Amino acid sequence: MFKKILVATDGSKYAEKAVNYAIGLAEAFKSELVVLSVVEQSQLERLEPYAKDSIGEIREKMKIKANQFVDEAEKKAKVKGLKVTKFVLEGDPAELVVDQAERDGADLIVVGTRGSTGVQRVSVGSHAIRIVRWSKRPVFIVR
Repeated sequence: MFKKILVATDGSKYAEKAVNYAIGLAEAFKSELVVLSVVEQSQLERLEPYAKDSIGEIREKMKIKANQFVDEAEKKAKVKGLKVTKFVLEGDPAELVVDQAERDGADLIVVGTRGSTGVQRVSVGSHAIRIVRWSKRPVFIVR
């Protein structure tokens, strides 16, 4: 049913749950797993007026963290014997998740309800809502 599953992670507890669900689904359906983390451009733009001299260093640290998130997901998936492809991209998370799912031919996108910047009052984060709206693929949202 699902030959390829894309999961997005930002290291939040919701993303970690999404990764675990995606791994379980990939194991059950014998699917390939695509793990994606996005360095959010808008976060960098908000910081730039206050940290102009160190924005490059901040970007690099964010990329390092994003790589750690995808590496952790890859390790969990490989323990289950899954084939994993991983990406770290920079830009708008919702847009890049949808675009990567299209490029890779993912049959399912798995995301958490909220990310690391999630507000507790909001039941579904803005990135997840935009992914659902924009994607032509089924989206599985993990609470």
